[in-house]
Amino acid sequence: MKLNNLLITALVISYLFVGCGKGKKPVETKKEISEINVEEGFKAEKMAKELWNKIQSENYWVNWKTWPGKEAFYKGREPHGALLTTYVNDAVLKTIINKKGQMPTGAIIITENYMPDKTLDSITVMHKIEGFNPKINDWFWVKFGPDGKIATAEKYGQTLMLTGKVATCIECHGGQSANDYIFTSLLREEVSEVKKVEKEIFDAEKIANGLWDKMKNENYQKKWKMWPGKEAFYEGKEPHGAFLITYVNAAAHEAIVKIKEKMPAGAIIIKENYMHDKNIASITVMYKMEGFNPDAFDWFWAKFAPSGKVLTEEKDGKIIKLAGKVAGCIECHGKQTSNDYIFTSPLKLEHTLP
Repeated sequence: MKLNNLLITALVISYLFVGCGKGKKPVETKKEISEINVEEGFKAEKMAKELWNKIQSENYWVNWKTWPGKEAFYKGREPHGALLTTYVNDAVLKTIINKKGQMPTGAIIITENYMPDKTLDSITVMHKIEGFNPKINDWFWVKFGPDGKIATAEKYGQTLMLTGKVATCIECHGGQSANDYIFTSLLREEVSEVKKVEKEIFDAEKIANGLWDKMKNENYQKKWKMWPGKEAFYEGKEPHGAFLITYVNAAAHEAIVKIKEKMPAGAIIIKENYMHDKNIASITVMYKMEGFNPDAFDWFWAKFAPSGKVLTEEKDGKIIKLAGKVAGCIECHGKQTSNDYIFTSPLKLEHTLP
């Protein structure tokens, strides 16, 4: 009888996993543990060994990618290591990159758990196996020692193997069920409308700053051409300057002289806005970015100070950066949709080159 009890103990699958996230203490009882199916224990142990052989044969630490955005030895927390390195197979990598929201069958996530001195302490693995445990999206859990031996834990006087349907893994990661039981990062974009607007503003300023750097690096005033038929300091009107100089990059210039009727992606139009005394007041730019804003023919708008700083305006008590989908620009230039939002001259007009 004693021998049989020891055998059952050796084969039982744990509902405890010290290698997975913080959480409440497990609620299982000794009676519940003792009733776990022995056959299930055999099966989970076999599956864990096969999984270890698979990841070793694939040299995961060489051939697999680390989780995007997570470098080697990133900071961990209990009950995982002080430092972590997380590797993923191709199925996982595609899901993360494409923000698919849920891992597919066959997904494998390997987390190496290190001590503060970077000594490997354990390896925890999540493997999605179709039909294994539908209640938790079919995740199979296992904790290995560095040598590949399945880790164990003592519970209610029994030695439990940490593989299969591990209760504390499920309990802790259950708090992330909406993210397919994963803590490392979001698998889908779930951003509030306010956050979306904030991100759009941030991205627009970043693009504007890059655009300014490009213009200066290319020395547009010397190396780009002026708009055909528009000399320096031609007469302007509000809201632009009293006098204007308009420069265009090669893509925009070709569209004008070849009467293409619409600017191509990559076209840049720079308008220097001068005051009556011919001191420069600002620089306004139209930049056609494929996919940026199809509703306005993909034009990106920016207004710079002569120093290159993105200018702002106050509207409804808010300070607005004049970069990106600038409402005033779109509203005004929207009167010229038949001319690709451009006022300077008709794109269908044949220009005589100097």
